[in-house]
Amino acid sequence: MSLRHRRKGEVADLAENEVVDNETPKSRRVGVNPIAKVRIALVSVFVLAIVVITLHSLWNTGKGPTRMAMRSDIPSTRGSTIVVGGGLAGLTAAVTALEHGCRSVTIIEKNAFLGGNSAKATSGMNSVNTNESDSPDRFIADTLKAGHEINDENLVQMVAFQSAGALRWLRETLKLDMKDSTRLGGHSFRRTWRFSPMPDGRPQPVGWTIMKTLMDALKSDEYKDRLNIKLNSAVKGFLGSEENGVLGVLSESSGEMEEIRADAVVLASGGYCAGGDILLKYAGENAKFPTTNGPWATGDGITFGMEFGAAARDLEHVQVHPTSFVNKSDPFATTNFLAPESLRGTGGILVNGEGRRFVNELAPRDVVTNAILKNGFSLGTLLAEAKNDQGAEDRKGAWLVLSSEMVDSFGAASAGFYASKGLFSRFGSVHEAVKELEELSLEGLEQTIEEYVFSWKSGNPDTFGKDYYPSAGTLKDTAEYWIALITPALHYSMGGLRISPSAEILRKNGESGSSFSAIPGLFGAGEVTGGMHGANRLAGNSLLECVVMGRIAGERASSVSLKQLPPLVINQWTESRVRSMDSNNYHGYQTTYLELPSALHEVSQHFYAEPLSCLRC
Repeated sequence: MSLRHRRKGEVADLAENEVVDNETPKSRRVGVNPIAKVRIALVSVFVLAIVVITLHSLWNTGKGPTRMAMRSDIPSTRGSTIVVGGGLAGLTAAVTALEHGCRSVTIIEKNAFLGGNSAKATSGMNSVNTNESDSPDRFIADTLKAGHEINDENLVQMVAFQSAGALRWLRETLKLDMKDSTRLGGHSFRRTWRFSPMPDGRPQPVGWTIMKTLMDALKSDEYKDRLNIKLNSAVKGFLGSEENGVLGVLSESSGEMEEIRADAVVLASGGYCAGGDILLKYAGENAKFPTTNGPWATGDGITFGMEFGAAARDLEHVQVHPTSFVNKSDPFATTNFLAPESLRGTGGILVNGEGRRFVNELAPRDVVTNAILKNGFSLGTLLAEAKNDQGAEDRKGAWLVLSSEMVDSFGAASAGFYASKGLFSRFGSVHEAVKELEELSLEGLEQTIEEYVFSWKSGNPDTFGKDYYPSAGTLKDTAEYWIALITPALHYSMGGLRISPSAEILRKNGESGSSFSAIPGLFGAGEVTGGMHGANRLAGNSLLECVVMGRIAGERASSVSLKQLPPLVINQWTESRVRSMDSNNYHGYQTTYLELPSALHEVSQHFYAEPLSCLRC
């Protein structure tokens, strides 16, 4: 019997023991001719082979990750790929494309170095915590709640269900031992992973450690002959057309323009929270805040992507992180160090000038930011003697208070780095702290600590709905208090170019914009894209999105040269080839990897509505 791909909804009705001539068959002895004997033998061999293969597969299930097995009839050497951007999404896509046999990969970065904002990440990367009662569905619910339910749910599903695979790739392929977990704002479980300190106590910053490892991988003998890195080169646009696809990029370096052609382009150029036209046009009211971003984050890729015909979404939504460090010698600086989310994830509390808490420190970021803007004190009043050469508007501040035990949980060496920059002050007691820090009430702070410890002991949510109190008991009796002055700062842009869960950058079909189709040969990953985070990003999801969508973009870009594969069509079955299967059973899901065509198929808003969590396209 031959198996055929059927249109969605069709059912193959097979009648058991069907009799063709409608007559009752009579028992009679028959002879078997030689040709029939040969047929029976061939069928038996075929069945035996299937049984052996099945038993072998079952025997190896659960014995570790299945390595990629390329079929012999699929080209081992594929086309060329350009990756625009040298952050986590870009380098992940580059490594993945090379892993999958891409003939050549060119990374184009406008800075003199790789790393981008990814190298500055400190709090960690999310992945469903299989050691607790966590699940992909609970992770999805937390992400949608933080994003005010306007997220692209198909992207959220893809990233959540692929989170375990992303963490496994970092651990097993890149040998990164991310084993410490914490619970950050907006999460219902401990699912944000980072590195333990080194044996000598030195910290291992999450972003920098991952980026350094990826850079080393790209320099390895396995990849270096197929890799070209062009630094100090700014991409100005795409070659090709919206309808026929991307053929390469137009790049500028030292005033010289260069056309660089390739079979596919992965756009991973980052967001726009350092300023630029996109921020001013769509979210200009937030330009008054300082930023935690490097000066390169100006949304260039979004701009020339839209000029090429790519659709964008949510550009008005930027994340103002609640806590950036205030340097008292330059309180109105345009760029601040981020006070990482994990400082609150390990127990830090926020208090105003009266020493009173005013928010659940582990609420979603926008909730905490708005509470600071409403209840915080004026930095201009507190630091009246400080210069304001930038002409910045007055800013609201608050105090971030930790015990020494909380600091140890966060990482004493990392906290020590901030202290060396004058961003943390250390005190032996609350009395000592309020003597030095203005706008901080002794009576209020003492009462706050008493109430906070009482709430922790009661096991009930406090006035602000907080029900998770890491290291709370240490606030009342600690050897040392660590206190920092903080203010909200621009941190992340949720808006960007539309993509499918297969990382294809999309364009509108017609003026209505109710459906979208992929721009052939163009893929996107990371902060340059929009939809995953909705109106507000859940802490720890940025690095995860970069790894998951970077991996998908790299895979898909490497397959663009497989022109012989038929395109996908909505509501129709299409022949495809299985490349490999992941034998790791994860919450009842296993992953099948298919060889799919390049970006030629139409994508509607509901095309991915069915659970595709076990299928990475």
